[in-house]
Amino acid sequence: MLALPQTLLEWRLYTESATPFWELLRPFFEEHGYILWHDEHGFARPRDYPDAIRAKDDYHEWADYIGPSEKTLFPARTKDRKDVMIRIISKGDQGQEHVKILKHLVEADVEKQHVLPLLELLEKDDMVFAVFPYVSVNDRTGWFGDLGEVFDFLRQVFEAFAFLHKHRIAHRDYGAGEVLVNFGGGRFALSSQMSDRSIKPWSWRKLFNVCYWITDFELSVQFDADSEPSSRLVRGIPTAAWGHTSQDYRKEVAPESLEEEPYCPFKADVFQVGFCAYEIFCRIHTAEPLRQLLWEMFHDDPSQRPSFAETLVRLEQARAELSAETLAEPVKESYCNPNASHISTEK
Repeated sequence: MLALPQTLLEWRLYTESATPFWELLRPFFEEHGYILWHDEHGFARPRDYPDAIRAKDDYHEWADYIGPSEKTLFPARTKDRKDVMIRIISKGDQGQEHVKILKHLVEADVEKQHVLPLLELLEKDDMVFAVFPYVSVNDRTGWFGDLGEVFDFLRQVFEAFAFLHKHRIAHRDYGAGEVLVNFGGGRFALSSQMSDRSIKPWSWRKLFNVCYWITDFELSVQFDADSEPSSRLVRGIPTAAWGHTSQDYRKEVAPESLEEEPYCPFKADVFQVGFCAYEIFCRIHTAEPLRQLLWEMFHDDPSQRPSFAETLVRLEQARAELSAETLAEPVKESYCNPNASHISTEK
């Protein structure tokens, strides 16, 4: 007889489809008003597809009818046809810090601070599930249309981290996949839901007020308000508690996290955000102050990295130096490795 995994880590590392686990929990979620989508070979659709269109809510624009069904995530629809994403965030002793952080953020004005809003926490036995709006991962929604959109994206990401750090929360696991956007279905929706075919796909960010959210606090840490700032330190790579080594962790990490000594996770956040942003935007030569700022964010020396409060000031200064015509210029989609030899910018 199928049984649920004993630990959160076992659930995450399960090698086969986790859909049967979610199906065991279907009656529980329906008792709380959530109808799990129907899984179709790794993708999921609402059970009333294609007859019922997703109802309008505050978290999306176009809606698509297909989404991921992953190990610890599963989409669902409310009885009034609003779509959500349910995530198991705690089982037993594992994930308690995640729960604590989400409960803290609920008390803050997260909708204005670019952190994905939590709709509800559901508890069953020793498990805690978080219910979030169903939105898209930004890196699946198409490239930026112009330089102004790039600045807007970075501003919102920096604001999110400035907000988190103000609340003594270090994310510790930033990558492109941790940025969500108020868009219902990514590239699928771009091709299927646009009513005006004369609009180029890249321009969808011009059609409504785009909001980016930071998500995924599974590896995050929050320090007590009365703790000494100098004591707010961590050790090792973000997934060290999972038994991982640096070879197992797939994202770029600050060099100090590879050492044995404790280090500041807030400075490490700056490194990860800066590295990822530079990797994406380093070929935008029309905004050299922006490139320089991003380069400084992943400086090898943590003391040389700016805080997110500082990055916001410098980002605004860099934008103010550019004309409206320059900000409206298209930017080509291109990625590069900041550690590659062809990058000549100096730290």
